[in-house]
Amino acid sequence: MKKLLVFLFILSSFQFAVGQTISGQVLDENGLPLPGTTVTNTVSQVSVAADLDGNFSITAADDDKLSFTFVGYKTITLQAKNGMKVSMQLSSTELEQVVVVGFGTKKAGAITGSVAQIKASEITKTPAQSAIQAIQGKAAGVNIVTNDEPGANPTVIIRGLGTVLGGRTPLYIIDGLEATSLNGIAPGDIENIDILKDASSLAIYGQKGANGIIVVNTKKAKKNKLQVSYDGFVGRKFIQREVEMADAYRYVYYNNTALGSSTYFNFDQPYNTNWLDEITDTGETSSHQISISGGSENVNMQFTATNYKEKGILNGTQFERTNLSSRN
Repeated sequence: MKKLLVFLFILSSFQFAVGQTISGQVLDENGLPLPGTTVTNTVSQVSVAADLDGNFSITAADDDKLSFTFVGYKTITLQAKNGMKVSMQLSSTELEQVVVVGFGTKKAGAITGSVAQIKASEITKTPAQSAIQAIQGKAAGVNIVTNDEPGANPTVIIRGLGTVLGGRTPLYIIDGLEATSLNGIAPGDIENIDILKDASSLAIYGQKGANGIIVVNTKKAKKNKLQVSYDGFVGRKFIQREVEMADAYRYVYYNNTALGSSTYFNFDQPYNTNWLDEITDTGETSSHQISISGGSENVNMQFTATNYKEKGILNGTQFERTNLSSRN
């Protein structure tokens, strides 16, 4: 009987060593809960996910190590300890390989659907009224037809000719909010654009995404010293190929010939107006953007002011947009 009690005591001690429950909490760099963080016991390879408050519970021994991973954050490995608080740090390298899909993010290599991503450097490389005009020809399978009218929205065709009632306009998602276009946001404020083109990548949005979805992520404040930057351009627009207009004599000649009378219109016309010259002029565009950013461990700030002006080639057509944005 005594040997049996000793055996049961040793067995219970062994189970406690390998099977105790370790609880803790996962926080981001600002001390806020980081739900969805994957916690893995590197010995048993058992994984759990942190809840909405960042809390987790996992079975581990005292000498086991726990690995904490979350998309966009550095993976860290710590000694298992009950009541532990884990602080995750952002990883800029991993963020560059992340694509926004639905309500979350995935690494670019893990996407099986048809997704095109355009970075900020590609958007600002070409001076344009809107970011959609700037990415023309840079996303495979996306047909963008621009309109020379100042302030007009380009036509974007992602999935064929479009739906019967919904037209062909895609759904725009700007930092998680729905929008009808990108005309209200300056191209310099955009970090990247993800274009979801097929059913598997945009299924979470339902029928609203039938014509494709354009997901826009704007720039966020970063921890660094105070920085002031300026970006701008000035340009002019011309008619690439002018229409050859008939003068007053030819106008009279062709009309009289068509009417079968050489005296219907008088060949001696007092005016010889070129109406193309009268209704058109040289177009002008200008854009100026000033950005102030900086921050510390606790406070980040970015303020951007943008002014865009465009005078069309056709007299009386003009457009002006001023954007003021502030981000933490």
